[in-house]
Amino acid sequence: SHELDRVMEAAMEGDTEAVEQLRHEQQEKAMEMNRAVLMELWNEFDENGDGVLSREENRRLVHQYLVASKIHLPKVMEESLRVSMELGLSAIEAQDPSMAHDMRKELKAVMKTIKKDLTAGVVSVLDEILANVDETADALLAEMDIDGDGQVDREEFITKFLAATSAVIKPERFQAATSSAMAAANEALHGDE
Repeated sequence: SHELDRVMEAAMEGDTEAVEQLRHEQQEKAMEMNRAVLMELWNEFDENGDGVLSREENRRLVHQYLVASKIHLPKVMEESLRVSMELGLSAIEAQDPSMAHDMRKELKAVMKTIKKDLTAGVVSVLDEILANVDETADALLAEMDIDGDGQVDREEFITKFLAATSAVIKPERFQAATSSAMAAANEALHGDE
């Protein structure tokens, strides 16, 4: 993507200030996109239009969100992993272009191999969460309820959903799936070297 090219170019030039600025811009864009998605979810699941999510509305919303995450989250994690590796390669390229070239070939092979295992690991974690979706949804509702009134209004939902999701679902579960997929990719590519 054009954004990645800009980050890579700044990293190769050693312009850490530009890299940070671009990273900040990406975070802002991601927050805007998340806000838009959350508004869509709100509009779909505040079925009676009363401006608050009931326990049942929240449970349906969380279920739908987790099911959709089985499709989208592996792609997001794969892209994040690829970008991180590319940034690391940019730093190496400034020091040793030949080594970076060889490592770039390796990166392509790893990313090809990792996709299936990463998707399977992420889907497995989400399936575990979906097995207890009502408990998860109730815990999310409690996390989002800023004013303690037992309900979640639109502003509470928009400002707290992502943080509540991280607190309840625990991102480290997905990090373990990533590590496992990386280990499987390494094993597939290198065997018992």
